[in-house]
Amino acid sequence: QSTLIDLNQVYAEGLDIPLQSSDRLLVDDTANRVFMVGEFDQQTSLPYAVGGLSLSDALATVGGVDLATADTSKIAVIRGFVNGHDFDQGGVQTSTHPKIYTLDMSTPTGLLLANQFRLQPRDVVFAPPASFVNFNRALALILPSINAITSSYLLYDRVGN
Repeated sequence: QSTLIDLNQVYAEGLDIPLQSSDRLLVDDTANRVFMVGEFDQQTSLPYAVGGLSLSDALATVGGVDLATADTSKIAVIRGFVNGHDFDQGGVQTSTHPKIYTLDMSTPTGLLLANQFRLQPRDVVFAPPASFVNFNRALALILPSINAITSSYLLYDRVGN
């Protein structure tokens, strides 16, 4: 018989787990991660600490948001997209109705709230790009083509004269 036990709950609540001499334990911590994506200095997944993890702890661990490119007024935490393991089938269940929390970290109040916002395993923290960043990235993709066309035209014009 297999039984799924949440170790974070065991540690937090001090639950006793009765074991017998022939029992085997398989510890799978792959579900206990927080994902940091978007305009961060480092995009990664973080291990979810046994004592919990605040949003400000997670941000500090990845080096913070990239202040040159991130919109710090719209930091989002997406929760409930992944419900957890389907233990018997070995798969992951997903939900089409996750909860999305947004936080304005451009203010001191937002910074204080980030320190008190507790992340949960499988949360996704997203730092969106600032509006000008999308324009600059599109321009960076177009500029090499414009430069090649202009250079070709000038070369053609010089050779023609």
